[in-house]
Amino acid sequence: MKRGFSMLSPRYSDMSTHTDDDLVSTLQFSDSFFPLGSYSLSFGIETLSQLGLVKGTDDVSSILSVFLEQLSTLDCVALRGSFSAAGENDLRLLVAIDRKLASFKNVKEFSEASRRTGRSLLRTVRALKKTGILSSFWNLVESGKAPGNYAVCLAIACSTLGIGEERAVILLLYTSAVSLVGASVRLGSVTHVQAQQILHSTKDELMNCARRSSAIAWRSMHAFSPMLDVMGMQHVYLQSRMFYC
Repeated sequence: MKRGFSMLSPRYSDMSTHTDDDLVSTLQFSDSFFPLGSYSLSFGIETLSQLGLVKGTDDVSSILSVFLEQLSTLDCVALRGSFSAAGENDLRLLVAIDRKLASFKNVKEFSEASRRTGRSLLRTVRALKKTGILSSFWNLVESGKAPGNYAVCLAIACSTLGIGEERAVILLLYTSAVSLVGASVRLGSVTHVQAQQILHSTKDELMNCARRSSAIAWRSMHAFSPMLDVMGMQHVYLQSRMFYC
């Protein structure tokens, strides 16, 4: 008898029937292999680094806290509203939330980054599974009638693939945190191990941000992070740049 683990064996089949599709889809979205282009984003930390204001884990952790706080009252709120709208196939509400979110993206590079990653996400998810609301919103984004911000597109994508609202919010916060901390590694501000320590120590804060966003209606979304905004505006004037923003 041939030895080895057969993918068709009863043991494997029984395991596959218990696969959590929600979890697998979440892992797929959070993987750096997923084509979003977020590796080109530093969210202002490159400017801070070149100014000599990021010198180690404490600095990166402080910047990350400000970043997550902003996401909790703005992008996460937009995601929650969009998730409900997508579930109800309310295209008009999706556009309204998307435009509201866009009105807070005052830094050109941050705004373009949000739209670019949103488009990339929708384009990829359309190749995986098409639904009426996803296709309709994609057409509006393509025609310029909707900005296509990442948070809104992520809500639609998660709704399409069966990822729950709470997990979608955590996904947004975690992947954004990874992008910022990952940028600090590439800039030489922290090591890979230190980056993992930062992410590990931020878990409670991340979960608190997720909970905080649930208490805010989408019409009341807001953000105030002047330091990151100013750094984002100054980024284009750097003599050398590794990141888009």
